[in-house]
Amino acid sequence: CQAEINRRLEKTESLRKIYADNRSRSEDMTKKTSEVQKMKDELQESLSTATKYMLELEEEYRRRKSDVQKMLKHMKSLEQQVHNIKELNLQNSQAEESEMLDKVKALQDEVNSAELFLKRLKEEENTLSEHLSAGRDEIKRIDNQIDDYERK
Repeated sequence: CQAEINRRLEKTESLRKIYADNRSRSEDMTKKTSEVQKMKDELQESLSTATKYMLELEEEYRRRKSDVQKMLKHMKSLEQQVHNIKELNLQNSQAEESEMLDKVKALQDEVNSAELFLKRLKEEENTLSEHLSAGRDEIKRIDNQIDDYERK
């Protein structure tokens, strides 16, 4: 009889240990799940911020690109004016030549200024394009991390 009691006590003790181990594992899993959810939320926030920044960069890029195209049109117009004035200059008398040369010089100065401005805008466009590409890469990396956490 005592042997049966001892056997049942051992069995009860064994079940208690198993229950305690399972409970401990369950608490650990709950804690890890909470941590993973927190990390996922943080990554989601980072993704949202990166997406917003990327959209701002894209808008800035479009605006700068439009500015560059307007400057190109303006520069072509100025170059055409310079060309027209040069043609007129050939037809004008020597008295008018000095005045025409001044106009040509002024227009050429404006063309040079526009070219410098255009060069600066193109450099800014390239910089914005690089930032935009980096933003897209960051969003892709964060998105992949979120997918990895969701798979876990």
